[in-house]
Amino acid sequence: MRYWKFVCKRDTEAECFQRMLFGDTMDLWKEVKNVRRGDILFLYNLETDILYGPFVAESDGGLNIEPDAWSGKFPAQVRVKLPGAMAKITGALAIFPFLKKRRCELTKEEGRDVLGYLLMHR
Repeated sequence: MRYWKFVCKRDTEAECFQRMLFGDTMDLWKEVKNVRRGDILFLYNLETDILYGPFVAESDGGLNIEPDAWSGKFPAQVRVKLPGAMAKITGALAIFPFLKKRRCELTKEEGRDVLGYLLMHR
């Protein structure tokens, strides 16, 4: 099992939740294609500094799972589900500075730290 962080902004957050789909640009396809069903994912809003999760990948990473999502701007996609109550961390960057890095995959240590924190603060 691996850990992944996807990002959104105010204008894309609602669509992530409505579709239960996370996406990114082709620049990160080389990472997104490695997401596997059952992996743990988090969603980080870059503008509000809120981290949501934990989510579980319902699909492997794919291209254009929903081609019309986000007007086609984020074709590297993963279908997600929320296995329990969603937790959120406000001011997440101060707690997890690695969130600012432009990458999807988290190290096992980073993923476990975020997961532990979210589970403790539900």
